[in-house]
Amino acid sequence: MRRFEFRLESVLRIRRFELERERARMLRLEAEWRRRDSRAREVAARVEQGEERLGRIMEGGMDGRRIGGHAAGLASGRFHRAQAEAARDHLVPQLESARERTREASVRVRSLEKLEARRAIAHLEEERRLEQRELDSLAITRAAAETIDRRVHEEGRES
Repeated sequence: MRRFEFRLESVLRIRRFELERERARMLRLEAEWRRRDSRAREVAARVEQGEERLGRIMEGGMDGRRIGGHAAGLASGRFHRAQAEAARDHLVPQLESARERTREASVRVRSLEKLEARRAIAHLEEERRLEQRELDSLAITRAAAETIDRRVHEEGRES
């Protein structure tokens, strides 16, 4: 039996390498996006707390200087929140692009793997046909030999 050999194996190996490289890039970007998202949520929560505190201070009737100090801190917090959200959102196009490249690489690998599987099945079927042909040939040869032996034996008895 001949060994199956996929002629595009080297291409498949390269495609798998490309897929793993794209997956790794996508995972790094996803991790960075999650880190930045966590930071943005953290800053947003602090800003929300600051807004609530400023509301309570204003209701409590504090002096203008103290309210101004809290308002300035809140403005700073809002600025940091905007920066954190912008840093997170800046990664979205890169992340989507990495996901798309990973999907495309995955499709290229799957299509070659399917081709390899179809060719392997075709190879096995051809090997089975060849083996069956050989078995049929041996069976015919054996049957012919038995027929000849029987005739020779019968002719020997008749003589």
